[in-house]
Amino acid sequence: LPSITLPAMSLDEHSTRVLRPASNYLFVERIGPFQDTAREAWQELHQKLPEVQALTRITGHMAVYRVKPEMVYRAGVTVEEVPSTLPSGMGAVTLPEAGYERFVLAGPYHQLPEACGRIFQLIEVRPIPLRDDYFIEHYVNDPASTPEAELITHIMIPTL
Repeated sequence: LPSITLPAMSLDEHSTRVLRPASNYLFVERIGPFQDTAREAWQELHQKLPEVQALTRITGHMAVYRVKPEMVYRAGVTVEEVPSTLPSGMGAVTLPEAGYERFVLAGPYHQLPEACGRIFQLIEVRPIPLRDDYFIEHYVNDPASTPEAELITHIMIPTL
């Protein structure tokens, strides 16, 4: 078999401290190992997007997740206003303004598990004071109109 060479992961390991503004977030939540839950949550969210768009204006796409005390994964969208009624199976929360350490991944989404693994290694050895809160993957550009190699994801680590 011919060997296949995958492009190297393009993760900027030099993080930037940022203050993320408050945002309204609608989501589909799954509990359990991310490799089992993330794809399912995104598939369900994509089915609900026409209903969400009929209720409010979508301003972005994000995954919000926790690892401890249990693995919680939320696939969702930021919106201008939280509608008075939500599509079935969706939750809503206002994420408060908060500090994060932002890492940037340039490239395809399939590199996210490797990038996050590397970031977790980095924060174990760097003096980054972590806050007990959700981690965020903010998908900066639209995969429908952006070449895979040019996708940008901000991986946000909650800090004090």
